Amino acid sequence: MGAAKEAMLQREGMTHDAVEVLKAAGLGKTCEYHDVFICEFPDEDLLKEAYKIANARITKGEIGLPSMMSRRDFTDLIKEMAENSPDECPDCDRIFNSDD
Repeated sequence: MGAAKEAMLQREGMTHDAVEVLKAAGLGKTCEYHDVFICEFPDEDLLKEAYKIANARITKGEIGLPSMMSRRDFTDLIKEMAENSPDECPDCDRIFNSDD
């Protein structure tokens, strides 16, 4: 496997940890019915808090970074996930707002 593919797989493997950090910082929640992370508004102050939480958890050994991921890569992933997460669960929206 190539290095780029390995780095991508390692990054994908860290999404659960990133979501847990985002939730701990108050930046969102997981839908109570579906495994979808929801972030209504990625507030900059809460993002900074998420970075602090992430770095503290890494230092304590609660989060183990893969070999090809730096702390900066992980905080970039946290920011990306906050900014790209839906503001409501698309599955719930499809179920509860269908015209059928």
